[in-house]
Formats: sequence, structure tokens, C-alpha cells
Amino acid sequence: MSEVPQGDATARSGSAEPDEGSSDQNHLGGVARGGALNLVGALVYGASNFALLWVLNRELGITAAGVALVAIAAFNILARVAELGAATGLIRWVSRLRAERTPDLIAPTMWVGLVPVTVISVCFAWVLGTHSDSIAQLFADGETVGQLSKVLAALAPFLPFAVFETVLVSATRGYDVMWPQAAIEKIGRAALLPIVVLVTTRLGGDVVAVARAWAATNLVALVPAVIVTRRLMQRACQTPIVPEEHGAASATPGTSAHLGAQRLDRAAWLATTRSFWAFSAPRAAGQTFEVSIAWIDTLLVSALISTSAAGIYASGTRYVLIGAFVGEALMQVVGPRVSGLMTRHRYRATSHLVRTAAGWQTAITWPMYLLVIAFAPVLLGVFGEQVLAAEGALLALSLGLMVFSLCGPAASVILMGGRSSQAMGNAAAAVTFNVVGNLLLIPWLGITGAGVVWALTLVLSAALPASQAHRQMQVDMVSRTALWAAGIATVTVGVPAAFFRVVAGATPTGLFLATLVGLGAFGAGMWRFRSETGLDDLMADPAQLSPVGPAANIAGRAEHPAGSAGSAPLLDLSDDSRRQFPTMPGGTDGR
Repeated sequence: MSEVPQGDATARSGSAEPDEGSSDQNHLGGVARGGALNLVGALVYGASNFALLWVLNRELGITAAGVALVAIAAFNILARVAELGAATGLIRWVSRLRAERTPDLIAPTMWVGLVPVTVISVCFAWVLGTHSDSIAQLFADGETVGQLSKVLAALAPFLPFAVFETVLVSATRGYDVMWPQAAIEKIGRAALLPIVVLVTTRLGGDVVAVARAWAATNLVALVPAVIVTRRLMQRACQTPIVPEEHGAASATPGTSAHLGAQRLDRAAWLATTRSFWAFSAPRAAGQTFEVSIAWIDTLLVSALISTSAAGIYASGTRYVLIGAFVGEALMQVVGPRVSGLMTRHRYRATSHLVRTAAGWQTAITWPMYLLVIAFAPVLLGVFGEQVLAAEGALLALSLGLMVFSLCGPAASVILMGGRSSQAMGNAAAAVTFNVVGNLLLIPWLGITGAGVVWALTLVLSAALPASQAHRQMQVDMVSRTALWAAGIATVTVGVPAAFFRVVAGATPTGLFLATLVGLGAFGAGMWRFRSETGLDDLMADPAQLSPVGPAANIAGRAEHPAGSAGSAPLLDLSDDSRRQFPTMPGGTDGR
């Protein structure tokens, strides 16, 4: 694993982005390789989510399942708020400190983020435990208030552990490794959830016991999270530091830093704290808005209709988010690379990277959404007859997710470009639209209205950052690759799905035939147009990619002193820094 973000092998005098083509290939190949495990993790996570919903509905019944899902919604919102944006802040800072060859500063920076998070999460747990009755009365009907109150109180002690584990695992992405989050959260904990819940119910546990079992998996995931984080910090600090050129400060060749060896004086500590939270604090609000978009509809359906309706709505829509999980997995790989590229003002490379990633995301998700739209009754019937009422919401959400995938990692470009305040504003606009829309449409259209509002919110949350990335950073999100993938999916999967729906009806047989024929034709179509759809980049042999390394980064920084190691790395990470992230005229390559 390289400890320095990848750059160009050579630098051309007077060129803002030297050796563009080879660098693009390197980053695309890195995303493809790094995203493989994340993709597997996303698929396992989605399948486990589906299994969990099935267990909840089959073992507890729709009403008790609704209580559990409403409690989980409240727990997730509070946990995300308690993170204070530290997870994203640590991803960015770890990546930047490694790029600037100051890995010995990672440990003190971790404490800058973790201490406030720990304090806030403990306070939130106390509030949730002591005021569970009041919270339950806001979102539950008369018959389920007492039950929801008990479930919330049971979840409260686990809140700090969930927050701490999430922040630690997320921070590992700053080391340019994706496997910890995939292995610990997406595969390990996710696969454990339906098993633990099923065992609990079979042993006679009620919804309160199920909630405790669900939350206890955070403790299981916390142990490897701590171990992996510690080892990654040690590895970063023990990697030999390559001497700088061009007069920059350097370490002796072959020397190594040591974990925790760097001690910040009071002034440096305050400066680091200010810079870290200048980025992370707006992100905290942004994360609150984002998790609200994902879960507030469940709470509002419960408050405005009934807890049972919330269970139907959540069961009928949550599992389709496997496509969103795939997109998130891809962004987790793309995000740190975007940050590294933009640190060195590589706007054309960034544009090509995110557009190709959008194409891959579309290719992976569109076939699934098309099959869901055609055979929604079959998929919903797995959870029970009552859940068929969520068909309208599922169709609307699938369409919204299809549009969302076309924009790729637009939000990641804005965030990793240092514009956390802007990302917060985008999320605030989306959640405001979501809440107002739900208050208007849920009383009118029921759970279908909630699905329609969520779909429109997804479109808004994708369109805003895509437009901003184009206008402000010259990073084009309009992806020819994504449009090709969408067109191929529509013809090869959508048409057969519609045919078999008419011929065989909404039956498992029709779904099986549509999947078999559609995915086969889709694979052939993607291969036929592999250049247009970005498959050539996905299959690129790493050995054929241009060599990159520390010298490349040194060369790149020679032309951009503002991003060099000698430019006060701990002090130049403030949000919306025009000095650090200038708008480059003609920053796109026209592709």
C-alpha cells in the first residue's frame, strides 16, 4: 500500500495537470480494485438488510416490527448527530496528513475528533434513556407508545459504542484502504444482524430483547475496529519517509516516525482543533440532514398514520436501498482519491474519475431497479400480504434512485473538495423539502406519498452538488459513460422484464426468467460497448499502468506550492478555502 496519494510520473513545465492520461488510468484502476471488496460488502449488506426485515416481519408481526424500525430510525438519527462530522473529518485529515508526510500527527488529530464525540454520545444516550416516554409519544399511536418507550430505553446504553465504532471504522478510509469498513460493518456486522435477531426471537425474546440484540452487534464490531485503527496508525508512522526535493523540508532517508511521537504544543493543538472542527462542524449538520432524509419519513409515517404503517413502509422500501449501498461503497473509494487529486489541483483528472465512477454505479444498479419496478409485488410478497401496500412507494423510490445513480459521487466531490458548508447547505435544502413534502403528501397519499417525496428528495440531493461541481470547480458530472450504461440496461433488462411481466405475470417464474435473460443480455451489451461504458478502465491491468510514486507527487507539488508539505498543513484545511481550491479556468477536458 502506498502511503502517498498517487500522482503523475512526470511533470511538464507550465502544465497544471501533467501526464493526464496515465494518471487517470491509475486512479480509475485503483478505484476498480479498491471498490471490489466494497461492492461485495454492499451486496452482503443489502442481502442482510433484506433478511433482517424478513425476520422482523415474520417473527414479530407487522406492528412489533414497526415499533422496532421506528426505534432504529430514532437511534440512527441520534447516532449520526453524535458523530459531529468527525468521521468525515478524520477521513480527510488522515488522507491529507499522509499526503503531506506528517503521519506522526495522525494520533493527536484522532483525539481531537474522538473526545468531543465520546462526550456528546454519552449525553445523547442519557437523554434517550431518561426521556424515552416523551420521545415515544411523539411518534407512536396509543397502542404502541409503551412498547416503543421500552425499546428506546433498551437501545440507549449502546449509543456511544455505535458512534465510536462508526467513527473509527470510517477513519480507516483515510489510509486509502477500504477493507476494514467493508469487512467489519458491511459484511461482518451486517451478516450477524439477521442471525442474532432470529436466534433471539426463537429463544422467546420480544421486541425489546430483539432491539438489545440488534444494538449489541455494535460492541462486537467495536473490537476489530479498535485493533485495525491502531495497526494502521502504526504502519503509517513506521513507513520510511522519502526525502523532499526542490528545497522542501525533509526527513532523513529511511527514518520512520513513531506512533504518538509527535506532541503538539498548546498553540499547535488549538490551531489543529480549530481547523479540524472548521471542516467537521458543518459536516455534522450535513450528516444530521442526510440521516434525516433516510429515516425521518419512517418516523413521520408512524406519527401521521400508525406504527404498523411505518413497519409496512420501512419493510417495503428499505431493502431496495441496496443500490444506494453500492453507490456509497463506490464513493468510499472515490472520496479519498478526489481529495488527493484536488489537493494538487487536478481538476480534469477529478472530472474523469467521477464521471467514470458514475457510469460504473449506473451499470451496477439500473438492472436491479428495472427488475424491481417490473416485479414489485413478487418482492414485497416475501414480507407478507400487508406489505403489498408499499408497492407505490417502492416504485417511486426505485425511479428516484435511478436518477440519483446517474450523478455518481457528486456529493463526495463537494465534500472532499473542502466545501463542507456547501454540502451542509445542500443537505439542509433536501431535508427541508423532505419534511415539508411528507407533511403534505402523507395525509393525502399515505405511504405512497412518503415514497414519492423520498424519491424527489434523492433527485434534489444529486442535482444540487452536480450543478455546483460543474459551476464552481469545473468538474463535470454529466457522464456519457453513465448514459451509455443506462441505455443498455433499459434495452437489455427493462424490455425483457416488461415482456415477462405481461406473459408470466407478477410471479416468481416471471422474475426468474426476466433476471436470467435480462442480465445475460446486459452483460453482452456492456461487453460490446466496453469502451463507451468504462469497462476497459475497470479491467485495466495494474501492471500496465504508469508507475507513480513519491517523485511524482514531489513534481506535482513543485508547480503548486500551496499544496506542498511546507505550507502549514495543519492550518490550511479550513472550509471553502479559495486559496487552496481555486477555480481553474478551462478545468475540464471536454469528455
